[in-house]
Amino acid sequence: MAKYCLECNQKLNLFKFPVRFKNGSVCNSCVKEFGFPGASEITIAWQVNARSVDWEEFKSKPELVEQWRAEIEEQNAKVEARKAEQQAEKFEKERLRCPKCKSINIQVLGKQKKGFSVGKAVGGAVLTGGVGTLAGFAGKNGKKVEFVCLDCGTQFKK
Repeated sequence: MAKYCLECNQKLNLFKFPVRFKNGSVCNSCVKEFGFPGASEITIAWQVNARSVDWEEFKSKPELVEQWRAEIEEQNAKVEARKAEQQAEKFEKERLRCPKCKSINIQVLGKQKKGFSVGKAVGGAVLTGGVGTLAGFAGKNGKKVEFVCLDCGTQFKK
């Protein structure tokens, strides 16, 4: 059995993006005439609100749209505030601190350099002769960075 729009009586399908009300469905074009958001803006909150009233009741109370819009904006603002709060908590939790005194007053000393590599020196000597032993000092910087706490003077690596 096909469903029909309560307002224009046209046959409803997925391409008409019907909105369900308590007593039936209304096509997207009809519901937009009464201030309801278009198909691209409809969220779960809008759908829940629409299902709570009859279509005739919705048409007779144009203030419902503004009331629902205000409620949804308030809910969205609360969600955004909570997200911002969680981000601030995460930043504070992950902030680099001194392991001894837990101070955030720290300074970077620099990257830890890797030492002399015998394998690189031997390889360099084989390829280029005696001067190639200097290749043992070539290489990447270490992965750890050294820091110093400006409050207690503790040096540490991360």
